[in-house]
Amino acid sequence: MSKLPQSGEVFALEVSKGIDVLFRVVAAVGKTRCVVLTRANSLTSPLLFEVQPHSHHSWNRPQLGGWVSEGPPAAVRRVGVVALRKGEAERVLHPALWVKLDTKTAEISRKVLPLVGWPLLVDDARAQWRWEHEREAVLAEDAKREREKTSVFEAAIAAQGKRRATIQKKGVASLKRKRFFAAWKGAVPVAMIKEAEAAMQAAVLSLEGKSPAQAARRLGRLVRTFNKLDGKHGRSFDTIDREDIMDAVSTVAFACGVADDVFDEVIDAVRDF
Repeated sequence: MSKLPQSGEVFALEVSKGIDVLFRVVAAVGKTRCVVLTRANSLTSPLLFEVQPHSHHSWNRPQLGGWVSEGPPAAVRRVGVVALRKGEAERVLHPALWVKLDTKTAEISRKVLPLVGWPLLVDDARAQWRWEHEREAVLAEDAKREREKTSVFEAAIAAQGKRRATIQKKGVASLKRKRFFAAWKGAVPVAMIKEAEAAMQAAVLSLEGKSPAQAARRLGRLVRTFNKLDGKHGRSFDTIDREDIMDAVSTVAFACGVADDVFDEVIDAVRDF
């Protein structure tokens, strides 16, 4: 990264072959500079002092820009300096100054631009240009990405269903040798992993031949065991830990034929972690 820019500096970014858009530095607060995307494409354009609205996709902001604390990347090149006009710096507001205002209005809030890095400014500038000049292609790409996400999600659901069907067919006995928390190695205290695995194995061994109702009651006691384990060994469960535990418990419940509503009412209902 280069040095922090100064007010009035103008920078160009190529958004398509042979086509540039311009950034301008329009204000300075401490060690931050407010960089906006101007509507001009040259230093002599009368639009140089007009800010490009942020309108691509679902954005609806009057100004595309933000406050940076570092110099521009290699993709952004300096093209000159154009002195600020009177009052130009006052049309943007640093978020720290906004917080301190006694009176906040909708009009003032439209002047507030976020603390950002150049990568976000570059991405937004390119996205804005494409939104205005290549919108059909952008929408087609968006739709393709959504289809791909849907396809991946559907494949994951199908795979999960297949795994659950296999577990249900084989029954709880198939889980006797399973290590439920192998992914915790190195992230969770060894003593906690051992205790968690032991609790799971004890539950699995006690459930063979049990009815779904009996299994639900036993798994409720298992969850209470994890309630007590939370915070033990100098560590509380984090979000990933909690998800891993309940995934393990639900796997055993499914293998025992416990219905989803029973799981929620009898097993998950006693969870405190």
